[in-house]
Amino acid sequence: MIEVRTPHRLRRGIERVGASLVATYQMVYGDDEQVVKETFENIDEVEREDGWVVLFRGSDAILRVQEIHVQSMELVDP
Repeated sequence: MIEVRTPHRLRRGIERVGASLVATYQMVYGDDEQVVKETFENIDEVEREDGWVVLFRGSDAILRVQEIHVQSMELVDP
């Protein structure tokens, strides 16, 4: 299980960055064939539920990845 540090935690394992706060995350994810290191800016919500990690920018889900494929996720700039 990855550790995502955010200012707010919700029920059922969902984590959220507050509605008025945007953040930058750096994530390393992938499988045995391909690993990607990517920086995501202006993220205002991170949800973790049922084995999935989803990054939101406003109401748009910009990344949805199975948690098992996330090798690291770091809050770079709150």
